[in-house]
Amino acid sequence: MKNAESGKASPKFTNIFTKIVKCRYCGASMTLFTKRGSIAEGGKSTYLQCSEGTKFRKCGNRAVRYFDTFEISIIRSLEELNLSNLFCVNTDSDDGRITSKRNEIHAVKKELEVLEKKIINATDLLLSDPNDNDIVVARRTLKNQRSILESKLERLDSDLANLSRRTNYDDFKSNLETVLLSNSGQDEVAIYSKRRAINTHLIDIVQYIAVDGVNKEAWIVFDIEFAKKQIREQFFLGQEALSRDSDKGTPLDFKYTEVPTEDEINAFGTGELLTHLKISLKRFKDKSPTRDDVLEMRTAFEYAPLELKEINAICNSAINKNWQSNTRKEYKILDIQSAANILSDVNEEFYIPPNENFEHDDEETDETTPLYKSGDIVPRPTSS
Repeated sequence: MKNAESGKASPKFTNIFTKIVKCRYCGASMTLFTKRGSIAEGGKSTYLQCSEGTKFRKCGNRAVRYFDTFEISIIRSLEELNLSNLFCVNTDSDDGRITSKRNEIHAVKKELEVLEKKIINATDLLLSDPNDNDIVVARRTLKNQRSILESKLERLDSDLANLSRRTNYDDFKSNLETVLLSNSGQDEVAIYSKRRAINTHLIDIVQYIAVDGVNKEAWIVFDIEFAKKQIREQFFLGQEALSRDSDKGTPLDFKYTEVPTEDEINAFGTGELLTHLKISLKRFKDKSPTRDDVLEMRTAFEYAPLELKEINAICNSAINKNWQSNTRKEYKILDIQSAANILSDVNEEFYIPPNENFEHDDEETDETTPLYKSGDIVPRPTSS
């Protein structure tokens, strides 16, 4: 596509799942390729394929149609979910924190430059006199200081990325809807930025999407922080309900406006945690998936089943931990034990210890200490 003013090709951002879509069988990244298609498809078709499997013929995974199968199925499934607690609106305080982080990063980089020069000088001196123990110790100290500063810089870069990528959840949903309504495969300039924005935020909220082209399935594994935020939100809601009803002096009143169907529970989960989704990939030539289609395609798992544990191990084995650009050095799934650990952390984070002068009043509780336990001989009552 040409830009009318400059004559240059307009930018395109085709794969909105770049960096997060992985092969279910070997853990390698999935990439796009185009081959000749039907006249109705404009003469070409775009597919998602395993990069390593194609290169070495060792994987066994199969290619999946991208636009009318993979992308539309995943986007429609995400659109139906409430992911709002993964997103925060930027505030003035956030802007101030971003500026502060950038200043810190600049200062650390300056310190590293000075240290680097000192290390080079110490190395030169050591080459001249290898037996000078003072230089050896000084050089070792400088290198330790450099390691500490490099770790600090990595942490600051991560903090800055998290602050800079905050967005409004409504904007994210709006971008998803725009992509769904756009003509598949045709990246107009008007939606280029929206597709790019979707990818930027998917990288933050989704660890990976494992694609199984053989069985036409995909696993979406959300960020572990998603589960923590859901547990924290439920904790607050429970505390607020207890506080509100305790103030009123009335028992808790739970009202259900609608009982979910079995299909809705399978697709959306029980409403407690939503961390893993299994999507059946189907082709939609002339229409977008309906809500009924989504219910049929999607299965939600609060805790990772055995199949996903195996997939996660495969994806973890394929991570190149030496890539400095990697935002994740390890993929994590949620099982019962890790969920219990998160709940314990949340409880500890918000635990309020009782007042020092607090005295337990047995009369106001149903708990009483029995005088006798089973097997004791009860003494005969004495007459007065």
